[in-house]
Parts: sequence; structure tokens; C-alpha cells
Amino acid sequence: MNARIKSFSIGLTIAATLTAGGVASAGSPSAPPDYGMNFVTIGHAGNRLPTSKEAPLGANYGSVDYEYRIMETPVTVGMWWEFVQAYALYTDDSSQAFTSGWILRDFEGNLYPPADVALQYPADMSFRYAARFVNWLHNGKGSDRASFENGVYDTSTFTQNPDGTFNDQSVRNSGSKYWIPTIDEWTKANHYDPNRYGPGQEGYWLYPDGGNEPLIPGLPENGGETDAGTVATQGPSYVGSYPWSESPLGLLDASGGLQEWTSSDSGGGRRFLPDSAQTSGLPEFLDRLDWLTTQWPSNGGQGFRIASAVPTPSTLPVLIAVVAYSRRRNRWITR
Repeated sequence: MNARIKSFSIGLTIAATLTAGGVASAGSPSAPPDYGMNFVTIGHAGNRLPTSKEAPLGANYGSVDYEYRIMETPVTVGMWWEFVQAYALYTDDSSQAFTSGWILRDFEGNLYPPADVALQYPADMSFRYAARFVNWLHNGKGSDRASFENGVYDTSTFTQNPDGTFNDQSVRNSGSKYWIPTIDEWTKANHYDPNRYGPGQEGYWLYPDGGNEPLIPGLPENGGETDAGTVATQGPSYVGSYPWSESPLGLLDASGGLQEWTSSDSGGGRRFLPDSAQTSGLPEFLDRLDWLTTQWPSNGGQGFRIASAVPTPSTLPVLIAVVAYSRRRNRWITR
């Protein structure tokens, strides 16, 4: 066989083998669309837990043994408005747990959109509707009811026991493209620093801005670092209003705005809530790595950010590598 043809044939064989072996092409299920959300990839898989020095009150969470993505900022009212319109066909709920505080639904079921000024505020909702939101994303924003009720979390488990505890599914289904972050994922994204003690020397910061001192409440233009605890002195803040208070891994708004849902069950169905809110008293405690509150999944008033699978590389880099290999081999054969 001609050396050039043989070389090209070898290249095609490698490409076919790699593709069949699971290297996803662009647009495959392992490369979920961003839907206009800004995701940050969290690497450093297998990071350790916080030490007692880093978390004096104790924190046995924050270690994650895989890469994942998480939104830079929480879900906004504008994003939530799209979901509310889509799911309104299947519920008559007019409570804030569904509509958020910025969307109105009257007794006839009519929806009234949020004011333009509110579109970039963080949205508030119950865990149960946040779960339906990520089911909907996972299912490609399908319009049928099944697209909202399963995929990541099975909403048929959203039941309550006579003793007041809840049975809501907390562990996402295998193969989920989007989900509500666990307390480990949330904590790592907002408090972990792979260079905490120097290059390659990992650790955690007590506060989510890469420091060990409480963030300063106040307006951004006045030198504030968070809007936590400022409800009496300033209006709501847009997400991303404090870019100088980002976490070491690049997340914003882990202080102030709203407390955020995680999927982790603290017992009896209650979910862990990290973060402080604009309405929080003593936000210097709520912002700490080692201080968590909890809430029942049916209650509204909390926000959340979405975690997502890391896209698998497309076949294009593989094919480029194959072509380069083929050319190098051809030059070697014909010399």
C-alpha cells in the first residue's frame, strides 16, 4: 500500500475508534447549552475538606471529587419569568414560592411580568420549583408537563409525612445535565482556594471573597462589598454588583442578595442554606464557611444558582490531532 494512503487510513481508524469510544461531538447530551447563563468551571477534583483552623465552628463539607460548572451569579428574575410562563399551564399556584416576589399572578391565573428594573435582581422561590426549573432545562425546555416533573429530580417524591418531615428527592439522577448544587459544590465554589497558602497549596477562606474578615455592607459606589443586611438603607442590588468581592474561583454574590438553596438534606427533608441575604441580621455569621441555616423545601423566599455538567471535548480536537499524526507519520515514511 502507498505510504500516504496507509498513513491516512491509520488516521481514519484512530478517529473512528475515538469517536466510538465516547468522545462526544459538539451538541451532544454531555455538552448542555448555557441558555444565556454564565458558568464557571470548578476544577481541582479531589480537594480536601476544611481544617479546624479554616472552619473553627466545624465544616465537614466542601470536598468534591469531580469537575463541574456552576453559575457565576444566582438565577435572575428575568430567567425565572421565562420558567413561570412555561409552567403556569400546570399549576394554579400564585404564591411567591412559584412566582417570586417580582411577578404577579391574580386569582384568575393571569400573569403580570416583572418590571424591567427587576429583571437582573436575584429571583426567590421554593426548592420544589427550583427543582422543576432544572428538570425543564435538562429536558431541553420542553413544553409538556413531563419535562418539568422528572429528569433531575422526581417530583412524585415531593410529599410530606404526618410528622411534618419531607421526602423530596435530594440526590440528582445519574446523567443530569443541570442540577441544584450540593452543599459541597456550593462551598467549594465560594470558599475554596487552590492557592490559599501559596502556589498549589490548597485551603479555604472563612468568607466568600477570599478573606477572613466579614464583608462590608453598603452600596457599591460607597465602597460596599455586599448588600447583606442593608434592606433598611438601600434598595435591591442587581446580580454581579460587587465584582471585587468574587470568590477565589470566580463566583459572585455569595454574600447578600438571597440565601441560596442547595440540594443537600440536613435531616427530615430540610435543605442547607449557605449565604446571607439583603434582609439578614448578623450577615457576618451567615457568610461564614462554618455557619449554615436550613429550610423546608416547600417554603419560598430563597434563591439559587445552577450547577451543570462540564462539556465533553468535541471530536474536532481529536481529528486535528489525528491529521497531525498522519502528516508526521507520512513524512517519516517517505524520508
